[in-house]
Amino acid sequence: MTDVSVVIPTRNRPEIFQRALRCAIDQTYPVSEIVVADNSTNDDTRDVVESFDDSRIVYLKPTQDFPITANWIRGIKAASGDWVKIIYDDDWVESTFLERTVPHAFGDRMMIHTGGIVHTFESEGLCCTFAVDNTQPAHELLKRGQLQVNPVGALVKKTALDYGIEVMPMLDQVCIDSGIGPDVILLYAATTQIPNSWVHLPEVLAHYDGRHGSLTIRTLKENPTFLHDCYAKAFALLDKLYAGLKPNLA
Repeated sequence: MTDVSVVIPTRNRPEIFQRALRCAIDQTYPVSEIVVADNSTNDDTRDVVESFDDSRIVYLKPTQDFPITANWIRGIKAASGDWVKIIYDDDWVESTFLERTVPHAFGDRMMIHTGGIVHTFESEGLCCTFAVDNTQPAHELLKRGQLQVNPVGALVKKTALDYGIEVMPMLDQVCIDSGIGPDVILLYAATTQIPNSWVHLPEVLAHYDGRHGSLTIRTLKENPTFLHDCYAKAFALLDKLYAGLKPNLA
């Protein structure tokens, strides 16, 4: 059986964190551990964790005020499963997410991705790619607008995430500290190393909830070109990795 860890980074949002934690606990596929990376300034999140009384929960207490990216990296590093499912505190997945994705986690596969729904104050919309060529590097398809991938819709091999963390410092530090941009590295770095290492499932199994305040939207209002610049740096790095760097991700 494939060993899966769920990682939930969170900060000062106990009400919506509770939903993310519940969807991890309710997975129909047996989760080996649920790592909660708490970056809160109070005890409310800890209280939610304790209210579930689930022995699979590994609670990482807030030892300092971590930058956003640093907090979810410490959650990933603490995970012990062969595969990792990241769920941000304002997002959630269907109870069958792992049941549907884990059967594809074999061999040299590094990432399995599903469709999902983006929820905003204005509307709801599908984020789903129904027909893609997985013989191509995933980041190439993303650049062409042929593949829509969100972290909440991905199941990723732990060694691939470890490699993504290793190469992330090659991005501009402001992207890393803000938490915008590095998601691309985490999800695509491994696909630049091993051909056909990813698969996309068109099923709608993930939910991205932007109704509780979006760092990306707030940042773009202050600096409209910021996200474009971050993605340009990420794609340039991924192209470089695809052209030459071949680390061992076995």
